[in-house]
Amino acid sequence: MAPYPPTRRRHKEVLFYSLLALIAAPLLEVYPNERVGLRGHPDLLLPPMCMSRTLFGVNCPACGLTRSFVYLARGDWITSVQCHRLGWLLMFMAAVQVPYRLAILAGRQQLLLSEPAGRWIGRVLVAFLIGNWALGVVFRWG
Repeated sequence: MAPYPPTRRRHKEVLFYSLLALIAAPLLEVYPNERVGLRGHPDLLLPPMCMSRTLFGVNCPACGLTRSFVYLARGDWITSVQCHRLGWLLMFMAAVQVPYRLAILAGRQQLLLSEPAGRWIGRVLVAFLIGNWALGVVFRWG
C-alpha cells in the first residue's frame, strides 16, 4: 500500500517551520550556560526543548541543533559542528525547503522531486541523525 502524498497543509507546515528556523537563528544567541535566548537579552531564554535531556539527562539525536543553527547564522562553522555535527546539513535542508515548498504550493510539481525521492531523502536524513547520535554515544562525542 503506497503512502498518501503530502497535503497542502503539510507543505505549508514544512514551509512555516523551515522559515521559522532560518529567520530565528540570526535573532538568537547562545549564552555561556548553553541556553539559547534572544540576542542581547540574556533574560529572555528559550525553554529547554529536549525532553530526553531534561527528564533523563540523555541527549537525543537532535540535541544541539538549535545551538548549531545559531552559530551557523553567525558564520561560526567550527562551533556549530561542535554543537551538532549535522547542523549544517539540516540548516541547508531547511533552506532548500523554502523554494521547494513554495513551488509546490504554486502548482509547479512537475519540476520537483518525485514523492518516493522525497521520502528517500527524508529517511536518509533520519538515518544520519540516528547514526550520528549512536556514534556519539559509543565514542562519547559531544
